[in-house]
Amino acid sequence: MSSHSEPTTTQVGAHSIDFFSLPREVRQIIYERVLSVPFVLHIFQDPGCSVELFAPRKPYAWLSLLYVNRLVSEEARSAFYGTNWVTFMEVEKIQPPGTLLKSFLKTIGPVNGSFLSRIAINFPATEIIEGYPEIIEIRKETLQSLRLLQKGFVGLKTIELLIFNRTTRRLVEEDQIIHASARNALLKINVELRAIPSLNTIAVRYTSGSPGPSAKAFLEKLQWSVLFGDR
Repeated sequence: MSSHSEPTTTQVGAHSIDFFSLPREVRQIIYERVLSVPFVLHIFQDPGCSVELFAPRKPYAWLSLLYVNRLVSEEARSAFYGTNWVTFMEVEKIQPPGTLLKSFLKTIGPVNGSFLSRIAINFPATEIIEGYPEIIEIRKETLQSLRLLQKGFVGLKTIELLIFNRTTRRLVEEDQIIHASARNALLKINVELRAIPSLNTIAVRYTSGSPGPSAKAFLEKLQWSVLFGDR
């Protein structure tokens, strides 16, 4: 980003208008109209590479406003991170759970992280204790990533937990939800998420399939919304 801090002006007829003479509320409306998009932003990271953002149908020169100068950038970032949906495309076979979240926060910094308000992440990863198929525990890396949300995403209002396949839906399978360990794991996840003071909406999104009646009832008991299909 540019480090220049000169006043930003625009020409209207024969007059020059200082952008920063506009009320802060008006500038915020401008930032949001330029930087907010009606589609999901996808964050991903290939092994050994930096974090990248994929934005389908992005407008031409969409993020140019963030590079006008330092003052505009500082104000506009809250609109960019605060109004867009951000999905973290984490592939467990490539990276341990939570790696992408950690890399992303390191890249954008804690101030920008605090602006994020709506994100989607993989449903918390679990493991079955060898020899005890009815016992499910949350993976250590997953707990660490949930606690990272508490520290780095302090302005978060909405989070979706994405279920892609049988591995990610293990915790909410009908044949597992009857066991205390599965219910306790879900309760623990709920406690970790509710530790984010600003969070008011937790949802589970099934990109394919659907939960059984017992699993759905337990999720709703936690006051989690159950959604279906891709966003």
